[in-house]
Amino acid sequence: MLRWTSAVLFAVVFLGCSRDTAFEYFTKLDSTAERAVVNLRQIVLRDDRNNTRALISVIYLDPVQPQIFRRQHFFLVGLYDSRKRPLFDYNLTLNGEAPKGIVELDDNCSLRRLMPLNNPWTDYYEVVFAHTDDENLTLTFENGPSLKGSAVYRSVR
Repeated sequence: MLRWTSAVLFAVVFLGCSRDTAFEYFTKLDSTAERAVVNLRQIVLRDDRNNTRALISVIYLDPVQPQIFRRQHFFLVGLYDSRKRPLFDYNLTLNGEAPKGIVELDDNCSLRRLMPLNNPWTDYYEVVFAHTDDENLTLTFENGPSLKGSAVYRSVR
């Protein structure tokens, strides 16, 4: 009995270590999806009582698809606001500068597929900022006196 238990335990350990990573069991991502995941930042906005008021997912699109997004700074923003406020109600800045444009994306937009977790209760936007020579990019979201959060990126320029 001890031999059989030892053999089974050895086989489980040996077979469990035969894969490089656990991700081998999941579908493989293409290079664009991998770059999207690397450039994904999550922001949680909490009020004074530490209640979550908004969940924001941001992808800096310039390094994800550099052949499409260049000369300006493009971001894909997923916003879930507990009070159903749209992104237009937020004070949104990149290194202190306001965006050049914010476009709400419909359900069929191909950009939404870049977001690893595409929720039906989240609103998605494409946000465009003017080109800046700054090496570090700080994207800041504010709503009211207490709701504030940021995502930091390195510029691809």
